[in-house]
Amino acid sequence: MADPDQTAARRYQATAGATARDHATADAAARDHATADDTSRNHATADAAARNHATADDTSRNHATADAAARDHATADAARDHATADDTSRDQATAGRPGQTGGTPASAERWLDPAEMAAWLAFLEVSHLLDRKIEQQLKRDAGLSHAQYEILSRLAAAPGGQLRMSELAEVIIVSRSGLTYQITQLEKAGLVRREKCQSDERGVLAILTSAGRTALARAAPGHLRVVRAYLIDALTPAERDTLTDALTVARTRLRPSPTSGHS
Repeated sequence: MADPDQTAARRYQATAGATARDHATADAAARDHATADDTSRNHATADAAARNHATADDTSRNHATADAAARDHATADAARDHATADDTSRDQATAGRPGQTGGTPASAERWLDPAEMAAWLAFLEVSHLLDRKIEQQLKRDAGLSHAQYEILSRLAAAPGGQLRMSELAEVIIVSRSGLTYQITQLEKAGLVRREKCQSDERGVLAILTSAGRTALARAAPGHLRVVRAYLIDALTPAERDTLTDALTVARTRLRPSPTSGHS
């Protein structure tokens, strides 16, 4: 016959073991729940991140679209401005002619007829295109603007390579403030220097430096080629004479006492 105490002890141990297993099972279940919760949170975080990325992408696309639209508007505005400027120029030349609507009465001005308009537009186009060619060549060959080349050439032709600023302003087709700016740029580049005039304390001399002569010598051959190719050699001797006579008449109206030798 079994000992009652031993039997009770075995039952107690079995019960304790079952309880321990139950606790272990409960702990495992709790950990699973915690893991599941963490996974859910991670999924939620990933979903939020994906939404944020999508929102950021949409925002970037919207910004890009807005920027493109702004550029398109700016381009369109610029095109309209150019078109408006061209139309204004033509309107100013043609407004008020007999048969035209708008503008001042035809009797108020002598408006350009087709032949006169053709002459004006041809001169305007050639002068702009030729000046652009000259600017490009001078920048490429010597880093000079057309006005700066003109200043250097005038100084090189003057006695001692120097002129008073007031004298230079008379022969250079720029304003006095524009001349001061160009001389300042040339002075910074070491091509020209300024000195007080000894005979007049209020006067200032612009003096060509040796570096200025070198820059002029570097730029002159290309300048000559452009002037020849696009104007002088494009005309016959008779056409050149006619052009000279016509432009001399116009220049006399603009500058009653022109200085000869303008390049």
